[in-house]
Amino acid sequence: SKEIPEITRIIFCGHSLGGAIAEMGRLILQAKLTNDNNLNSIKEKETNKAIKFYTVAFSAQMSIYIPFNLDKVLSTSDLDHPETETDYRKATVKFLRDEFAPNSFNITYGTDIVPHAYSRTEYLNAFLEDIRNRGDNIIGNVELKGSSSVFTHLLQKGGDEWTHFRHVGTVIHVEGEAGDINSTEYVDKGSNENSAILNNSLKNFQPIHYVKINEKLKDDEVIYHVKNEHTKILSLLYPTNKA
Repeated sequence: SKEIPEITRIIFCGHSLGGAIAEMGRLILQAKLTNDNNLNSIKEKETNKAIKFYTVAFSAQMSIYIPFNLDKVLSTSDLDHPETETDYRKATVKFLRDEFAPNSFNITYGTDIVPHAYSRTEYLNAFLEDIRNRGDNIIGNVELKGSSSVFTHLLQKGGDEWTHFRHVGTVIHVEGEAGDINSTEYVDKGSNENSAILNNSLKNFQPIHYVKINEKLKDDEVIYHVKNEHTKILSLLYPTNKA
């Protein structure tokens, strides 16, 4: 029988919703394999903790829900005696900060709207207003209509719940075209500037302002622009050579 090779690292990848699912998949698997409270034997735990986990997402929406103040949790709870909800929250924050965030990357591009969902309600509203001002031809486009309907529903029905979503890890924002690409690293401190699990040496992702679509673009060009901004990062990083 063939010997099973030793697994030293696991990399989760995906684009858009696939990127968010990659982050969730990694979060669940890593927590299950390395959690000291799970049912693995001591030997299995030591082996699993030697595995390096990574996430490389492209244009993914925010996938981590943190409905509490991070700084307050870390300063008041006691992990040695995890008897309260706050103590378990502290364990969660420490895991995200020490184990998840350092090797988690979301690569975004230009004015793509998707990475700003869900907590950037001001950004989403600005996008919807921009699209609505374009007229019925834009609103009636099947793909844009679907996207705008989803964002409208989130903003109307979600209340403050959506503001608790955030990116955990490094957001690498890319601008420019092939041969002239610029990138900036950000961290997402959340809508309330909770920064305990983040690299505070980086800029905050949250204050990025929405940039209106060029008013000179025709209807079909606007539709192409919105769709292209969401997929452009893939073609820049992985160009295909046409014969």
